[in-house]
Amino acid sequence: MYPALHECEQRLIRIVNRLPDVSPSVERALHQAARELMLAQSSDWAFIMDNRTSVDYAVARFKQHINRCLELLTMVEAGRIDMDFLQRLESIDNLFPNVDYRFYRSSTCNDMQAKAMRRSSSQERSVLLLSWEFPLSQ
Repeated sequence: MYPALHECEQRLIRIVNRLPDVSPSVERALHQAARELMLAQSSDWAFIMDNRTSVDYAVARFKQHINRCLELLTMVEAGRIDMDFLQRLESIDNLFPNVDYRFYRSSTCNDMQAKAMRRSSSQERSVLLLSWEFPLSQ
């Protein structure tokens, strides 16, 4: 699971860093790619597989979100967005309606992390997600 997640995340970061300004259709595709990545990253898939409950379902859903993310990123890189496909995905999985693909921009991510560390007693809310994963074998 983790190599596929890392591939999607790294590819999304590279694309976002390379494209400072995008058209509305590319913006929608990148927002949906970020959604698909977040859905693939759900700890439930690994938990279900590890506990051997509904394994086929968890594997299928994980692969579905990974493949959707990769397909959207391929469209963005090619400069050809299949709007019917995108609209279908947006209607199926429109979780996190305010997701912003720009969060994956390297400088934005670093700036947001630094800002979160500085404001320990602010009224603004931040979410910090800590996770572990198996080490990559190289």
